[in-house]
Order: sequence, then structure tokens, then C-alpha cells
Amino acid sequence: MPLVRNTSFFVGSSESVCLVGESGSGKTVTALAIMGLLPLSFRIKSGSILFDGIELARLDQNKLNRIRGRRLSMVFQEPMTALNPVFTIGSQIKEGIAAHERLTSKELNRRTLDILERVGMPDPQTAFNAYPHELSGGLRQRAMIAMALSCHPDMLIADEPTTALDVSLQAHILGLLSELRRGSGLALLFITHNLGVVAQVAERVIIVYAGKIVEEAGVFDLFDSPLHPYTKGLLESIPYFKDGSGGVDRERRLKSIPGNIPPLEAIPHGCPFQDRCGEVMDVCRRIEPTEVSTGRAHKVACHLYG
Repeated sequence: MPLVRNTSFFVGSSESVCLVGESGSGKTVTALAIMGLLPLSFRIKSGSILFDGIELARLDQNKLNRIRGRRLSMVFQEPMTALNPVFTIGSQIKEGIAAHERLTSKELNRRTLDILERVGMPDPQTAFNAYPHELSGGLRQRAMIAMALSCHPDMLIADEPTTALDVSLQAHILGLLSELRRGSGLALLFITHNLGVVAQVAERVIIVYAGKIVEEAGVFDLFDSPLHPYTKGLLESIPYFKDGSGGVDRERRLKSIPGNIPPLEAIPHGCPFQDRCGEVMDVCRRIEPTEVSTGRAHKVACHLYG
């Protein structure tokens, strides 16, 4: 049973693309497939993953290891399980740099401290010598981001990298990623369910549901003119703010999308969103919609269009 189906997209140099959807929609599986880090029980049945003209889906591990971490890097969703508990933060970051670059011990230490400082670590030297369990969730997340950026990759996949961070640090990390994109041409695939973050970081947005892309558009088009009922539901679930006051409008009731993403073995025939959609039609239960273009690089997979 496929977890991700008919999924096709690209990320250009210096471009920031956000992959958005609820938990269980296939975002992380897509990222792990790109990185060649799928669990052993998973496999890529068909398709192609191209990185700067290199076919990653059929690349042997030795060649993939020369790309992964150096040119293509990832910030994982849960830093406590991604970091090795028996090695210090500094040694783990240095190991990644040493695998791709020939530097002296002094140069490795300096590079590691510099990147820890750059991602906003309050005391880089203390973090350098600390073990993962000695840091808070937010500091561990910063260490993960530092590790991913330590070799100056061409592309970064960030799987909800600001989830464990407070608002001020979240803004700092998003600003750092934007600075890197502008300064070094870093391509960014940002995975999140937080549409507030999407508005800050994305140039283009891809909405996924039950392992399939349902809408893709530029960030302004998506927020101004959402097309798919699922996208509309996501946007309507954002808290409203009172004009001029800066506070949340508690008198306006938030809308919610009824139900949950269907389990893999129970995805219905036709449109996978049909049981949660307020605009469902008979054709939705019979035929799975295909992606159509509505102009201005705005694409949607829904029987309401095309």
C-alpha cells in the first residue's frame, strides 16, 4: 500500500518551498525518501528523485553518503531521537564536517563554535561540551539546525524545525534561513503544519493530503485565493486577530475540519478527502481527481475545477 502517491514537485536554487499538511499526510516520508533514509521495510516502487541532475533513488550508498550532509542536508523533526545520546553536541557536529572536509582539530572546533553561535545558542562553548540530555528541547533543536548547516549545503530539508522553539527564537531561525538563501543560494524545503510560519518563509506552497498533492501555488495566491476545500479548511482554522489591537478575536469561533485523515488501509475510492469535505459531489466518490492548472502557476486536484 503506497504511503505517497503521484507526488511531483521541484525546488529551485535559492527557492523556499513549504510542504504543508496534517500529521499523517506523508510529508516526512517524502523528505526521508529524498534523503535516502527510508526505513528498511519501505521502498520506492517507482518514480525519480533528481538532485542537480543526479538520480538519488538509485544511487549506491557510498555515492549518496558523499552528497548527504555535504550538499543535501536535513533537520529532523525530533532532535532527542536524532542526536546520539552518548556523544557531546560538539563531537557530533565535528564528525559531520570531518566526513566531508579536511580540517585540523582546531579548525573543526572553530567551525563548530561559529555555527552554534550563528543559530542562536546562548552559550556555544557549554553546548559544545554538553550531551543531548543536558540541553532543553529548544537548545537540542538549535544543535540539530547547526549540524545540518555545518557543511554549507546546497539544499536543506527542514522537517518542522521550529516546533520546539519559542516565538522569538523561531523568528531568529527563520531569519537565519532566509539570510542563507539570499547569501549562498540555499534551496529550502520546509515541512510544517503551521500556516503562520508558511506566511513568513515560503515562496511557493504545496498542500498534501493522504499522501497526495492536492494544491500548489505561490504563497500570496494560496492565501488570497485558496481553491481546494482542504486548503480552505486549513486557512479557516487560523485564529483571527482584532484590527489594531494585536489580540486574538475570541468572539469569532474558529472553524475546524471534521474527522481525521483516513488510515492507509481505509483510503476511500475516488477523492481521499471526500468524507471530510463540505462540497463533496457524486463524482468525488467514483473518480480520483487529477491535478489541473488554473493559471498563474496555481494547480489543484479537485473536481470543482477543470
